[in-house]
Amino acid sequence: YLCLMYGTCILIYSLLSIYLSIYLSISFVAEYREHNIFSGGFKMGKLCKFCDVKLTTCTNEGHCCSNCNITSICEHKNEICAAVWRKYNGNVTLETICHDPTLELHGYKLDDVNSKKCFMKEKKGAGGLLYMCSCKDDECNDEIIFSESKYITSSTEVKYVIALVAVICLVPLLVITIAVIIIFYFYRVQRRRKLNKAWEKNVKSRKHKDCSDVCAIMLDDDRSDISSTCANNINHNTELLPIELDTLVGKGRFAEVYKAKLKQNTSEQAIWTA
Repeated sequence: YLCLMYGTCILIYSLLSIYLSIYLSISFVAEYREHNIFSGGFKMGKLCKFCDVKLTTCTNEGHCCSNCNITSICEHKNEICAAVWRKYNGNVTLETICHDPTLELHGYKLDDVNSKKCFMKEKKGAGGLLYMCSCKDDECNDEIIFSESKYITSSTEVKYVIALVAVICLVPLLVITIAVIIIFYFYRVQRRRKLNKAWEKNVKSRKHKDCSDVCAIMLDDDRSDISSTCANNINHNTELLPIELDTLVGKGRFAEVYKAKLKQNTSEQAIWTA
């Protein structure tokens, strides 16, 4: 039972440690990407999707992925990620590149260079529909967003779902931990009560045993006194019995044992003399 409780506690602590490690790793990666710190202290360029112009299935609604499988390190450190969506003569194309924000892109100045997401903005001009976006995070031009309000709503829903999943995952662990602690507490209390009862029972048995021994000794002493009294008063006479020592049976340091007999009748009576 104790092994089961210890195993459960170890499992819970292991899961919490793994969760904390993953959280710290994600935080470190996010900080690394935020500051673009390369090993050795050198600042490197942005990582952006770089597929130039290619056909796409993205529409100018909601948000979609660029489906670009090429990631490139921007040549200059001040360059950011950019994307251009264009619809011309029935063809829909998407361009993902690195771009210097101080320069114009297709004749337009980018005004969202500090954004972390690539929110598309329509540009008025001849030659069909044209949307552009720019952002400063790594590979942020992989996901292009046409409707900011819908994206924020969906993003909030995703965060809510993540929070809900986290609560669902962590609450059982917390409940199990509390249950294990409570069970262990009651186990210790019950065990202590049993030990106290056993100890009290042992003490009582020892006291009873000691008392019985003392009482037995007292009874033996009383019986010996009674028997000696009875022996002395066997003839209801205060005079000593006429005893004659016959032979020496044993001899010790403090006493000698004789075989004695009455002068009238032979009897095996032992008398201890100091």
